[in-house]
Amino acid sequence: MNKSKQYQEFAEAIFQTPPDLSYCALLFARILSYPDLDIHAYIKQLDDLAAGAAQLLTADMSPLEKGEMIANFLFTLEGFKGNPAHYSDPRNSFLNELLDRRLGIPISLSLLYMAVAQRLELTVYGIGLPGHFIVAVQGEKRSQLLLLDPFHAGMRLTQEDCTRLVAQTTGYQGQFLSQWLDPTPPLLMITRMLNNLRLSYLSDEKWFQAGAVVRLLRIAQPSVPEHIRDEGLIAFQEKRYLHAAQLLEQYLAQMPHASDKEAIQQGVSQALGRWARQN
Repeated sequence: MNKSKQYQEFAEAIFQTPPDLSYCALLFARILSYPDLDIHAYIKQLDDLAAGAAQLLTADMSPLEKGEMIANFLFTLEGFKGNPAHYSDPRNSFLNELLDRRLGIPISLSLLYMAVAQRLELTVYGIGLPGHFIVAVQGEKRSQLLLLDPFHAGMRLTQEDCTRLVAQTTGYQGQFLSQWLDPTPPLLMITRMLNNLRLSYLSDEKWFQAGAVVRLLRIAQPSVPEHIRDEGLIAFQEKRYLHAAQLLEQYLAQMPHASDKEAIQQGVSQALGRWARQN
């Protein structure tokens, strides 16, 4: 399948209602780094994990008890864990690598937990705490929530624990805020994973990979003009000066009062000047 068809497949998958997060994650992995990735083989691995976890569940367990048992299965028995020593390694953000290596970051491990728990008919969703990502399992009553931290061995969390995690990752010194526990929409989970990859590739000056990530972000968030700007700046780094100028001008047309307008205008001038010298 050529790249344009792969991008189209990603666009169709991400706007399903609701999107299949694991499938979307495997689609972007194939586009960005693993052209021969067998998506169905990894979907089967998720099915097999759910089947393994199901063996530990009993009919008399409550949803919250099942949620804890699934966490124990994944993060103790199966050995999935966080990778703090190499947190920015792009492989931590790819679901196929997580399944192969058993190593990930909070959001990819949360996606894994959700994929398994949903197969076992639990109501589960992601929660984007400031600076950290966790999951919530809903009990029989809507007010009953089990908060779990997949990055830290599926540890059960209290509100005080959440405040401590936020303080550790962001330096926040205030009180717990109830809105922290609002569900993160599935589309936002995918864009957060892509943003993690974008930052990782930019820090390593891997412009080609970073540009591919930004193109996926433009598909997922077509109304965000900053993605146009970012693709233009990456094109400039790749010495594709005319394309860079076109993208940056498009960004400024949408954001005429942008705070970075002057710097962008200078960049457009530089891009056009370098293009002219090449021709």
